[in-house]
Amino acid sequence: MKNHIRALLAAVLPVLLLITAIPSIADTEPVVSAADTFQETAVIRKKLIPLKTELETKSYQYGSSGNFNWNEVSPVSDFFDQNGTYTIAYADENTVYISHIGKNLAISDTIEIARPMPLIGGVCCGADGKFYIACGQNDEKRDHSVMTFAIYQYDSAGCFLSKCEDRDSLNPEEDWATSRPFSSGNCAMAFRGNILICSYGRGMYNGHQSNKVFCVDTTTMERNRDYGSYTSHSFNQAVLVTNILDEGAVVFADHGDAYPRGFHININREPIQYEYCQGQVPFHFYGDIGDNHTNARLTGVGELESGIVLVGSSAKSLTAAEKNEKQQMFLQILDFDTVEPILSASSRTGGSKTEDAESKSEAYTDKGIVWLTNYKSAEARASAMVPIAKDKVLVMWEKWDKNGKFVNSYYSILSSTGKILKKAVPMQHARLNGAEELKYQDGFVYWVYSDGMTPYAELYQMDVTKTSKDNILEAVVTVTGSTAYTGKAVKPSVSVIYEGKKLKKGTDYTVSYTNNKKIGFGQIKVKGKGRYHGTLVREFVLAPAVKGFTGSYTKGTTGTTGTLKLSWKKAAGATGYELLVLDSFFGPPQSKSSEGFPVYSKQIGKTKTSYSEKLPQNKNSTYYIRPYTDVNGQRIYGDWSDYVYTYLLH
Repeated sequence: MKNHIRALLAAVLPVLLLITAIPSIADTEPVVSAADTFQETAVIRKKLIPLKTELETKSYQYGSSGNFNWNEVSPVSDFFDQNGTYTIAYADENTVYISHIGKNLAISDTIEIARPMPLIGGVCCGADGKFYIACGQNDEKRDHSVMTFAIYQYDSAGCFLSKCEDRDSLNPEEDWATSRPFSSGNCAMAFRGNILICSYGRGMYNGHQSNKVFCVDTTTMERNRDYGSYTSHSFNQAVLVTNILDEGAVVFADHGDAYPRGFHININREPIQYEYCQGQVPFHFYGDIGDNHTNARLTGVGELESGIVLVGSSAKSLTAAEKNEKQQMFLQILDFDTVEPILSASSRTGGSKTEDAESKSEAYTDKGIVWLTNYKSAEARASAMVPIAKDKVLVMWEKWDKNGKFVNSYYSILSSTGKILKKAVPMQHARLNGAEELKYQDGFVYWVYSDGMTPYAELYQMDVTKTSKDNILEAVVTVTGSTAYTGKAVKPSVSVIYEGKKLKKGTDYTVSYTNNKKIGFGQIKVKGKGRYHGTLVREFVLAPAVKGFTGSYTKGTTGTTGTLKLSWKKAAGATGYELLVLDSFFGPPQSKSSEGFPVYSKQIGKTKTSYSEKLPQNKNSTYYIRPYTDVNGQRIYGDWSDYVYTYLLH
């Protein structure tokens, strides 16, 4: 990682690890027997929702140090608005979209806002019904000539009202000001009354990286300096405003790599008006200050009646052995006043360098650790957590095998005293967004995941009050047949695999289809038969398809510029077409926002089945096209065509 803090000395004194032997919640992945109808599985509704662009909800990026080291901003924000309506927000190159989700988990309406700045950190909604966008831009010249961070305010219809800018970036004397917002970290926002508190990862003009706390009074849109916290090398951030243990205390949590080095908790019990204050470290990382290697991830913090609950994943050892260990999920509950762990659970002892011990490794003992997993060769990756009552917390995680392949997701529910109420319940292979907090309401948790491959997101709603014993829910259903729109009922083939075994249609399950004639989202219902019980519902995109995409190039009279002509067959049911142009040659596009090559797209009218443009003879570009159909204000895209590469046409 560039521009990082390095300690003066690199020597670390190893300290033997001491772990109290207390069983983990999940020693191995739960095995579900087809004959075991008593195995619990999560009750989840999964819906595909159309987006205006492709987005990838990545979690913790793979760093140069050899592990997934720092988080990043989620491209999708989600929240409940002032009316309690679940809402998602995201952006493309020009526009921020805020979509309300109805009870059927479909988009009911979408507000469009001109993108205020090049970078979007997050979107939230206040009790006043106004929307707030944390945004910014990089100061590439590093000359303090660019406003790098601001919070914009909009009314409930998306009309601009005001903004509050961090003008420190314009002051040449402010070396600690933000030069690169949302760098090597996340962006967390929370309301304390009319004060909006934002903590985000950023690069500074002095070359270092940390979190930055920026607060704004939403009634005046003036900057507020009542709350603050500082962590150097803050790779993930969380903000919590309490209402059980204390009315309105602000809890900051950071994944710290340097000052301090560990999961850092700072509680502002009242306004402090000091930006760079620090708190306590209940969970340390082995190694040197600024190693850019922690082998850990911060999941989040929450409030229970017994204290502050801290959830994360980490290597179990606090010694050099951690470099060869896989991350396991853990939980601590911290006393609100002392920030000391309160549970009688596992402990670990080892060495870590801190601000107070720069020249040597200091011994620490982390206490009260409830290990949720103990995988031997697999590891926990993306994770999420949320309190679901004043005495219960829900924790989710993804399990990945030793080959780096996703296995399944699981959840556990624990009490405020650390008692296990639900033990590693499988979650129907649901995928998690580890850069955005879970949202909880009336017995259900919500989240959004998108893989960046298509302009759709997976919206999940999980019932935390019950589980199912229907074992077919844990089968993996893959659509293997065509889903192209034909005007007739479309019935794509499916493959159904349960615990590595391919099931037989007619013997182990039956298949039925609904909503499979019109353009939109069709449904496949896989009903268990014989030893398999229950009905698994999966959606597929029923969309038009482009065929016969070809190109030709005619040289001009000068010999340097000619005309490229692309043509294709009319796609049944298409409203229009989108042409994607990539500089040089690349494989099938995964995302219009993919890094590493220039890319642009053009919308082409419905009646068009060809496209022409002037093109230099030595210009090599790759073209793809896909059809789309507008249905009830939502755009449904077909698949990208095969490519046309101009180098082959010259």
